[in-house]
Amino acid sequence: MKQTVRNLKITLWPLRRVKPYPQNPRAHSEDEVRRLAEFIERVGFLKPIEVDEAGVVLAGHRRLLSAKLLGLAKVPVLQHRHLDEEQKRAYRIADNRLTLEGEWHPGHLRREMRYLRAKGWDLKALAFSDSEVRRILDSLPTADGAKAALWEVCKRQYG
Repeated sequence: MKQTVRNLKITLWPLRRVKPYPQNPRAHSEDEVRRLAEFIERVGFLKPIEVDEAGVVLAGHRRLLSAKLLGLAKVPVLQHRHLDEEQKRAYRIADNRLTLEGEWHPGHLRREMRYLRAKGWDLKALAFSDSEVRRILDSLPTADGAKAALWEVCKRQYG
């Protein structure tokens, strides 16, 4: 059986040592990079850039771009030396795609966002648009789709 859990060691690397993968399948807009840079400034660089044995990015291209935008000299890196070329390419896609599969728990998300707003956070820093933030904060305190849909109809008709 393959070892599925490995000893992981995060180290600080000079930013120039981290190399982007030229065929990175995920695109990042300047706005996305800027928003992540602002988030990193606020809370710190919490998630390392993952690289292969040659220092080429496996996961974390946007973190790399944000670090460059911030002018950081060093970044946290997690190096994986055990992956073959096929596994590296699969990981680059899966790491991005698998995070998109989950769904939000509306009530929990609303409570978390209301808490952060009360503490002075700009909720756009969480990568939601203004309209998404309004929809989340104004929704009913239930995940019941029928009630939520009825609420939306009433809001449109009666303000």
